[in-house]
Amino acid sequence: MRDELQLLVDRIADRVGRPALVEDRRQRVVCYSAQAEPLDEVRRSSILRRSTTPEVISFFARFDILRARQPVRTPAEPALGLLPRVCVPVWHSDLLLGFVWFVDSPALTTAEIDRAVGLSGDLALALDRVNLLGELAARREADAVRGLL
Repeated sequence: MRDELQLLVDRIADRVGRPALVEDRRQRVVCYSAQAEPLDEVRRSSILRRSTTPEVISFFARFDILRARQPVRTPAEPALGLLPRVCVPVWHSDLLLGFVWFVDSPALTTAEIDRAVGLSGDLALALDRVNLLGELAARREADAVRGLL
């Protein structure tokens, strides 16, 4: 399953012409393409820690990314070590599954953003499968623990 996600993020990065990072809806890093400059401190830290900081989550919350259905542009925030971003929310039906993030310096074109949106449908299906498998594993684990008691 992770291989499928990696192939998808690499395809998105290739088609958009920009490194991409995929997070789940809790803003934990799921996968990312090969990274190149510009690479800011937030991207570097997120990859190394596999999550982002509460300060960065709060910053992005100001742009209502948890409810966004369309790409959202966010400005740079030098105090956080953050370059401008484009956030492509990934939805499956009415469930937010995650985000595809691009550093927006230089600014992505409308065509590049449209390509990212077009490819995010396959990513939504793959993330949905990952979520379902995780829920199934958690249920099985809970059942096993109950069986031991």
